Amino acid sequence: MNNPIIRVKMGKSNSYLIQGEEGLILVDAGIPNKVTNLVKVLKKINKDILDINLIIATHVHYDHVGSLSKIKDKSGALVLVHSKEKDLLAAGSSGFPKGTIFFSKIISRLANKFLKESFEAVTPDIIVEKEFDLSEFGVKGKVIHTPGHTIGSISVIINEKHCICGDTLFNFLPQSIYPPFANNEELLIESWKKISNYRCERYYPGHGGEFDQIKFEKGLHRAIN
Repeated sequence: MNNPIIRVKMGKSNSYLIQGEEGLILVDAGIPNKVTNLVKVLKKINKDILDINLIIATHVHYDHVGSLSKIKDKSGALVLVHSKEKDLLAAGSSGFPKGTIFFSKIISRLANKFLKESFEAVTPDIIVEKEFDLSEFGVKGKVIHTPGHTIGSISVIINEKHCICGDTLFNFLPQSIYPPFANNEELLIESWKKISNYRCERYYPGHGGEFDQIKFEKGLHRAIN
């Protein structure tokens, strides 16, 4: 299978289905009340929600785990999250990340003061530290720790060609892949360098469309120079 990855628009963020030999892996779960979006895409590929056997949370923010509880209940899938964010997932609440530019810094301050990012709590089944091999789920790939946007952000490398990266990378602007929000920008750049070592052909962000290696390398070059 040349490209086993299918994008699912789950409100204001992307989720991704990975087609494996043992069923499906879902990466991220969008905002609340978006299970029907997922079901529609599953029907188009002649699959059922019960075919999902693993759900990976790239990080614990409202717009990436909002429908996680409902999807887990309907699918019976295991849930994977990084150890540094398992308590946030189990509590059903997380803070808003810091801004990286002027306007996002203002948004961050206001959001943390007046808004509470809450969602249905989920007890994770698999806790990741550094890496996790996905072969037991029928997929040639692994989960890697890529902190920066949040301390427990993770990315998924598939077939050494595809990188599903959550909010570690954005793709809103033609010339930028830099996230408008990140709690630790120094760690973020180190994570970009780690991702660069895999020389992936395609990148799948949590917001915006997929993009190629050329755009990623240009973004990395600008970030470190």
